[in-house]
Amino acid sequence: MPIYLFAHTKGGVTKTTTAINMAAMRAADGRRVLLVDSDSGQSATGFVNTRKLKGLPDIPHVSLVSYLTDDEGWYRIDGDILKLAKSGRYDDILIDAGGEGHGSPEIRAALTVADKVVTPCGTSSVDTVRLAPMNSMIGEARTLNPKLKAFLFASRASTNARSSDVIEFYKDVAKFRNYTVMESVIRARDCYTKWEKTGEAVFEQKRGIKAAMQEMADLYKEVFA
Repeated sequence: MPIYLFAHTKGGVTKTTTAINMAAMRAADGRRVLLVDSDSGQSATGFVNTRKLKGLPDIPHVSLVSYLTDDEGWYRIDGDILKLAKSGRYDDILIDAGGEGHGSPEIRAALTVADKVVTPCGTSSVDTVRLAPMNSMIGEARTLNPKLKAFLFASRASTNARSSDVIEFYKDVAKFRNYTVMESVIRARDCYTKWEKTGEAVFEQKRGIKAAMQEMADLYKEVFA
């Protein structure tokens, strides 16, 4: 049973947006999905709660587990995830994990049990330089978890056809050799932030943008390939 980790040490890169959309789409495909919120911001938890408040239908077979404990921070993420994976109740576990810098305990713990880590990253140099801690942690995690695969994609890219930001992104991230760069690109679109108020994934939006739906569909194929 695969464990997918969506992680970055930098906020605002669509990490949670990616995790909740992938979870909703996976569940819609009939998979028994567990969404694990291991980010101190607890935004994925907010997504699930908003759906309930708005009276939206439950996402089939999606559950949420939060590991926020006490003042000592995050604790036993790796062991708890493995127990859930072995329970036989889920087909896929998707983890949303964040944290600052190279010492992020929640990301480090999740990396030791994940089959695949997916990192969205903004296209500016301000964003790409922050990949260094993630790249390093992935390399270290592979000493304990050699099966770990790591993927990276451009997020919040310009919608201007003349922009070269994605090309520059590919050049900037080439040095992070622990990652495989994905073909998918997620553009900066307002519909990607609506879930915070509506509790809807992109494909569930009544007035969804076709381009955004296609971007998410393309990303979905790569993530779960």
